[in-house]
Amino acid sequence: MAWYVVSYDLRREVTQADWYRLYTTLQGAVDFCWPLQSFWIIETPRTPRGVIEVLVANGAIDGDDGVVVLEITGVLVAAGVRKHAGSRLLSGG
Repeated sequence: MAWYVVSYDLRREVTQADWYRLYTTLQGAVDFCWPLQSFWIIETPRTPRGVIEVLVANGAIDGDDGVVVLEITGVLVAAGVRKHAGSRLLSGG
């Protein structure tokens, strides 16, 4: 399974419901980390295109928004970031 960086730019007026759709969609990954604003790291069996397709299908992003999905294939170093409690990422797991 691959790890991806997902970074987005929501370019419309965003409601609380919009944020909720985005966060719940990204948190649906096998594992995830949300270290910075608008920047997630997720583990999923999907392709980068598949990640974007799920975000669009769930209404998390639309045609006005920007999104970049990059596969992590090398070393990841981070400091001062937050992650969810069960994540193996950034914990040596």
